[in-house]
Amino acid sequence: ITVVKNDVKNIEKTIKSVLSQKYHNFEYIIVDGNSQDGTSEIIKKYKNKIIHLRAKDKNIYDALNKGIKKAKGDFIGIIHSGDVYRKKNILNMVGKELRLYDLVSYNMNYVSKDNKIIRKWKLEINKLTKYNFFYIAHPTLFLNKKIFKKKIYDISYKIAGDTDFLCHLSKQIGLNYKYYNKTIMNCLYGGISTKRSFFLKKFNEDLNIFYKHFGFIGIFLLFAKIFIKIRSFSF
Repeated sequence: ITVVKNDVKNIEKTIKSVLSQKYHNFEYIIVDGNSQDGTSEIIKKYKNKIIHLRAKDKNIYDALNKGIKKAKGDFIGIIHSGDVYRKKNILNMVGKELRLYDLVSYNMNYVSKDNKIIRKWKLEINKLTKYNFFYIAHPTLFLNKKIFKKKIYDISYKIAGDTDFLCHLSKQIGLNYKYYNKTIMNCLYGGISTKRSFFLKKFNEDLNIFYKHFGFIGIFLLFAKIFIKIRSFSF
């Protein structure tokens, strides 16, 4: 699933990255928030190969929920506009590795507009807990669709809905999770969760989420998350 709104400069490279995958047993859903800049016209070029939902949404998480509800597959993966898979066999590899698990995750790189690596997200996890769930690179997460029958993204959050969702996953007993130490995608740096102008809003949402799920210990976990992220940047 890709959600997008007014990103005419980047949407096509993401579409091409997905459609160029050697693995073919998947459906590709693009949820387009009534784009007005030409994004919708680019998406329509691939109408025979994708499912294009064009509809008004409240935010990115509302759009993701629309895509999830539309999906017919057994598993769900997300790739944001501007992001690309690093090789053409990524979905083939994921398809094989996901069969034994409820959810899997991988590594990713944040890259600049000129494709230079800004940050490498490579944090190993042996078992998913409240102490390491924020190690997961959310865009690399592939999940059994049955998980979304119990919990979808909370649209009351504008920036940190994925953090809330990961908190929820970390508390679920019996989920069969696997981390693979492989870098599968390059993500364009500068999205809503990484823009400096949204830092305070994201921090406030994160603080609310961590405290809601874990109480006072959640505050310490939040600062651990921030420290780990800072260490992963390339200066």
